[in-house]
Amino acid sequence: MIGRERSGVGPQVRRGADFRHGLVVGKSYPPHAGHHALIDAAARCAAVTAVVAPSRRESIPLDLRLALLREAHAGAPWVRFVGTYDDHPVDYADPAVWDLHCAVFRAGRAGRRPGRGWRLAS
Repeated sequence: MIGRERSGVGPQVRRGADFRHGLVVGKSYPPHAGHHALIDAAARCAAVTAVVAPSRRESIPLDLRLALLREAHAGAPWVRFVGTYDDHPVDYADPAVWDLHCAVFRAGRAGRRPGRGWRLAS
């Protein structure tokens, strides 16, 4: 299911949080201490969406990345991990390319497919 919490019931919310919603985006290629630190910092929010957006050309499968992250952060059920592919070119100097990446991140956060030929995994 896209955009559903681990239990399949719906996203959980952390009570007494500092912020309403946190967003973490990245490839997690592979998930490492830096990714976990970002997610832990975002977990101060009432709800967190972590969008994992690799290219299909990368060697670590998206589903494995999501499983590793979910296992590492199982104690924070208000953190939702959403996977989507981002096969756009990497060109940090091109604003138009960055806009394409941002569209993928936004679609992932909303649980929507960013365009034709895309697959979201949860």
